Amino acid sequence: MLLQLTAAFGMAVVAFQAQPQVPVVRTPALTPEQTRERAIESHVDLPKPAPAIPSPLATACKSAWASGFVPERSPLCLASFRVLLNSQSAGTTTADPQQFAAALKQRPLGSPAWIYIPGRGRYWISLTPVPGLTQAGEVHGDTITFTLFAERVTLNSTVPLIPNEQTYPVYLKRDAAWTPESAADAIQSGTCASRDCNP
Repeated sequence: MLLQLTAAFGMAVVAFQAQPQVPVVRTPALTPEQTRERAIESHVDLPKPAPAIPSPLATACKSAWASGFVPERSPLCLASFRVLLNSQSAGTTTADPQQFAAALKQRPLGSPAWIYIPGRGRYWISLTPVPGLTQAGEVHGDTITFTLFAERVTLNSTVPLIPNEQTYPVYLKRDAAWTPESAADAIQSGTCASRDCNP
């Protein structure tokens, strides 16, 4: 670097030779997928992502299906879902994990489940034919769809309703006059108790 000292008016003036500017190259940030691809290309081992922790509700359902899923006796995991009426959201509900797990254990094999929708009443839902219930829809993965009284109802669950990707028919009955003892303005769900197993 060239340094020149010059006295001017009793002050020291320091002059530096200008250096050429080096262009800055900015590299766009890589996505996690691109980072992993680069690592694979470079033979670099990256830590594997931690497995997702299942929700308590999903764990309760898996326990109920542990001996194998058979529609004639296995339960639907109707624990946490959104209800759509003719494609319009009608609300959501989420069961208490401990109460739900206990209800599954007490549930008679092959008994139906139910949901309550304010203004519509209670819908009994079964995976197997039950006297008084009519085949009106199907379940696949985390979704149940059915049509009763010219109204299309969809249940979008946050946990798998069944443990596989098959499609099963669902049998239903609507009790329009039924209301719960409390929180009648909220969507609810339940399993069939021994004292209430006759839809």
